[in-house]
Amino acid sequence: MTVREYAESILLANTLEGKLAPPPAGMTLDPPHKGSYQTPDLPGRPELLMPRRSGETRTKIPSSEQLGDEDHRSVLLHFFCNHELIAVELMALALLKFPDAPDAFRRGLLHTLQEEQVHTRLYLDRMAATGTVFGEHSLSRMIWDHIAPMTSPIEYVSRLSLTFEQSNLDYANHYSKAFARVGDETTSGLLAQIYKDEIAHVGYGLKWLRRFKKQQETDWDAWHRSLAHPLTPVRAKAPGGIPFNREGRKKAGLDDSFIEQLQIYQRSRGRTPFVHFFNPNCEAHAAASAMGTTFQGNKASRHLEEDLEALILANGHPDDLALMRVPPSSAHLKTLKEAGLPLPEILPLKESKQLAKRKLGGFRPWAWSPEASDLFREFSNNPTKNTLHPWRESLAPELFSKELTRRAAEQLDLANNESHLFRDSGEALDFVKARIEHGPLLLKPALGCAGRGHLKIETPEAVPHAERWFGQVLRIQKSLVIEPLLSRLLDFSALYDITREGEARFVAFTRLITDSRGSYRGTQVGPKIGNLFPSDLTILFHQDCIEAGGEHFSGPNFYKRVLSRQLTELLPGYQGPVAVDAFFHRGKNEEPQVRPVVEINARCSMGRIAHNLRRKLSPDTVGQLTIHRRKDLAGGIPAGLPLNDPAHAQSFLAVWNAGDL
Repeated sequence: MTVREYAESILLANTLEGKLAPPPAGMTLDPPHKGSYQTPDLPGRPELLMPRRSGETRTKIPSSEQLGDEDHRSVLLHFFCNHELIAVELMALALLKFPDAPDAFRRGLLHTLQEEQVHTRLYLDRMAATGTVFGEHSLSRMIWDHIAPMTSPIEYVSRLSLTFEQSNLDYANHYSKAFARVGDETTSGLLAQIYKDEIAHVGYGLKWLRRFKKQQETDWDAWHRSLAHPLTPVRAKAPGGIPFNREGRKKAGLDDSFIEQLQIYQRSRGRTPFVHFFNPNCEAHAAASAMGTTFQGNKASRHLEEDLEALILANGHPDDLALMRVPPSSAHLKTLKEAGLPLPEILPLKESKQLAKRKLGGFRPWAWSPEASDLFREFSNNPTKNTLHPWRESLAPELFSKELTRRAAEQLDLANNESHLFRDSGEALDFVKARIEHGPLLLKPALGCAGRGHLKIETPEAVPHAERWFGQVLRIQKSLVIEPLLSRLLDFSALYDITREGEARFVAFTRLITDSRGSYRGTQVGPKIGNLFPSDLTILFHQDCIEAGGEHFSGPNFYKRVLSRQLTELLPGYQGPVAVDAFFHRGKNEEPQVRPVVEINARCSMGRIAHNLRRKLSPDTVGQLTIHRRKDLAGGIPAGLPLNDPAHAQSFLAVWNAGDL
């Protein structure tokens, strides 16, 4: 019998004994020759071992914590046994599909096939000892479907040896220890043996990858190039909850660069990804669109986008995707991952057109401003069922402006709301002249955020400054806001999610950190209001401190019940995050008061980022996100976790801290 004949008997056998039959004595290696082999839809198998059909229930894989139960242990053994049997079949298929491969490659492949037969027998024996019959649980064909279409030996070693067998360096090592912890030393030893063999199998694949690849290619690039969609490097490591085994990969011969790139690599394992994008200059884009022009950013606005876009990594699920102008370095991504932040897949913005070929769950920009809609249209001509945002085609500038806040104040009939919107500089100037005698005023662009572009008019002598400011603002915007300049004590926000069903769901309160000019500098988040507000303001907040529509409400009741209902009326059709800014201030009698609605932001916010960071990194503690200017960091990088790479930050550095602040 020749190796080719033996491989075909293994592939097409319809009995388990036939699959695991050892090579006969005197078997010879076929001389290299050209030829092709028709890949079957599935290998031969007895009916009991056929993969589950579409619609059939999938057996759930038990967690490490469930292995104390023998039934759960048998399910896991069944799962691993199927993988070993598929490996035997795929190795037989590779021997048939590549008869012109080097003799040394085919001999190594035959040797590996025999070891996989041994692994299958070990699992079968162990299952028999637990009373489990192979085939009594569902069997997956996923690995076969990913690898069987291979067209070259380099694709074989890339897909099987360096992907699925590499992932077993995590699984076998982890579960060997997990079985030992529950007292099953027999299964623990079995997995320890398989782990040792898998190191050699990955080493075999690496050796031949290096032999087959282009000389100038790195191992990573050659391997990545040889993986066909939807197979990606994420399959070469176990999912979250199972430790990444760096030591095993080193023993297999993988270099540090390859291992680090794999460790930080992320892509969906099957869940349809949402695309996240950071566009913090949304207000400026909306203002320009309202004036019929296009926003032309300067260096500061560009640095804001490029420096802080790493913040959206906090928003995504590990199966999501982040579009980034300047993706972080591998070293910085490793720092974030080791800190415990689950990372989504990252795609350079210049490659966004690739998304037109992928199935996407939808687009989640920082804000639905004109440039986000334009970007979305670039990659949404897609036959797959992308979730289109209901406002993507007709975004009103009011979505980002103080007009929304003014309407909220009117509809809620908020007491002491003295915010006024103007579209004519003459009317605005007359208003300032008439009101400045009664106290200082704060002037704000209708489209603006984070305290940018504000002007304080505190005396009649400063009124000429207001006149010049009106001209500057109304040249680039249609409206502006004038309100009393109050003595602020503390700024805070209420976060909401507006669901697909049109309901506003309250998420959390956050505390804003501002400088003396009222510009945003950071956010504090915590499990309770008392973690964020001083005791006197906490007590006030829980009393009937907010008057709306002639009624008085406590802070929690107003935001969770009253305002949440109003948001759905103010934002018909909108779906996504909303942040409502507010503050405590000193009233005329010097007693603290609440100004409950200062600004409504129908977009993501720094508060939402801080909330997500706390939820993912330190859910039981107080956390703080701060934004630092590089020019103010002469004393060095602040303590904490830098969220964007300090080595490449141009103007801004975002830092996360948690615990005792």
